[in-house]
Amino acid sequence: MTALLRVVSARSPYRRGGIEFGSLPLVLGPEHFERGIAALKALAAIVADPVLKVKVADPDTPDVFRELTEVEVETIVAAADAAAAHSDPDAAEEAAQAIFAGIVGEIAPPVDPEQQAHAERLAAAMAAEKADAARLAAEKQAADAKAEEERAAAAKDEEQRLADQAAAATAKETAAATAAAEQASKGEPAPSAAKAEAVAKPASSSGRKPKADAANTKAAKG
Repeated sequence: MTALLRVVSARSPYRRGGIEFGSLPLVLGPEHFERGIAALKALAAIVADPVLKVKVADPDTPDVFRELTEVEVETIVAAADAAAAHSDPDAAEEAAQAIFAGIVGEIAPPVDPEQQAHAERLAAAMAAEKADAARLAAEKQAADAKAEEERAAAAKDEEQRLADQAAAATAKETAAATAAAEQASKGEPAPSAAKAEAVAKPASSSGRKPKADAANTKAAKG
């Protein structure tokens, strides 16, 4: 995060913390300072100078500047004094830089064009690989769906074939049974014509008895 300082001097020109100020507002960022203790001491000298009017803007609201409170100024000055009095120079530089970065921010490290190009190529390759993986997954999903549809259609066709086969067998059996029944009904014995006539024909209308009756009569008479 980078905060911006806007500084106006009551006297012009006026130099403080290695930076020259004037009556026109000067906006400062981390790029205007050194690093470590030197940066923190310069910041403390600027915010504590009564000739300078310092306001700060947060990164989220770069167009809105507010005045530093007395507590904020005292904290910055005390931090600079403590860092300068630290017994370990390396630790002092690290602590001072951390405090300065927390207030004003840090300059982004310079970008190596070769490393940037490599990073872009790597990102492009990763994006292409991801796109290929997504495409292959989509193709596999489509192929699986098509295969499933084909299996379902084949199963349905086989089921229909078996149903048709069963229906045809049933129809064939029914037809055979019907034909057999008809043939059996036609093959039943029927009464002969002579017998039917003997049963159905009444006695002769001429009054003559049949031969059998005549024989019986003759025997009776003898």
